[in-house]
Amino acid sequence: MFKFKSTNDFFCFADGEMETLARIKSANTVRNYLTALNSLESFLHRRRLPLCNFNRQLMQDYEQWLLHGGLCRNTSSAYLRSLQSLFNRAVDQGLTPEHNPFRRVFTGNEKTRKRTLKLREMKCLLATRPANHRLRLAADVCQFCFYVCGMPFVDVAHLRWSQISGGYLSYRRRKTGVAVTVRLQPEALAILRRYRDRDSEYVFPLMNNDNPKDYPLALARYNRALARLGRKVCVGRKLTSYVVRHSWASQSERVSMPDRVKGLGLGHTNVRTTSVYVASIGQGVLDRYNRRLLNTMHFEPSFGTAIRT
Repeated sequence: MFKFKSTNDFFCFADGEMETLARIKSANTVRNYLTALNSLESFLHRRRLPLCNFNRQLMQDYEQWLLHGGLCRNTSSAYLRSLQSLFNRAVDQGLTPEHNPFRRVFTGNEKTRKRTLKLREMKCLLATRPANHRLRLAADVCQFCFYVCGMPFVDVAHLRWSQISGGYLSYRRRKTGVAVTVRLQPEALAILRRYRDRDSEYVFPLMNNDNPKDYPLALARYNRALARLGRKVCVGRKLTSYVVRHSWASQSERVSMPDRVKGLGLGHTNVRTTSVYVASIGQGVLDRYNRRLLNTMHFEPSFGTAIRT
């Protein structure tokens, strides 16, 4: 028999399910669930949601909040799918009547063309030095991402000083678990020096701690700042965290970077393949190609002036 009660709370149920899910789902899937729950909590301004109030209007409002916060439709869809999976488990366990609160929101995968910046736009972005504090942080982070082979924002947000040693940056992609090592070029080192005196284990002031709920807020703030930055430096398209990563991959073709070398920098290859590639071509090959790429990005007067906003 169903055990419908007005006191059945979605967050209490979901928190209780995490231990079970950790045994049957991958670590990335569980992390996605936690990220979606923390995002929903931020939207509600509380960690309490009676299952009887989990309805279509709530999910529509939440979707609009995500999109207005700067997330793309596919990222919003990923959050909603995680919540949908958890809600369906509550239905299966008889804690709420069977219905579909997600009927009017997008939970699919939208095929999108990889958005990249043209050479002129990328040079302008790398040359900008905003006066506004929020825009300056966004500029430093996106420029750093480009200088270290298109490092994903999620990994930059969690980057610690302990991951930097001997002129190299080493991290493991949170999305795939693939290890990536990149030599820090002078451009990246110059940015790091601006943050070295901070009393924090994190390199950039993007999150307060390692609490998973901090990341969705940090991403939303970053994308909003990037959108403003893009308009100010006359980038001809919406600037997001993904655009910088894709732009590094696109611009790498200017120096004829082989696909397998590009894959090392982006962390696209699996753990076993990465080890084979590093052993066969050597870490120095990636470093030299990245240096050649950055040499083509030097700002020139013909591209305008370095913008201080």
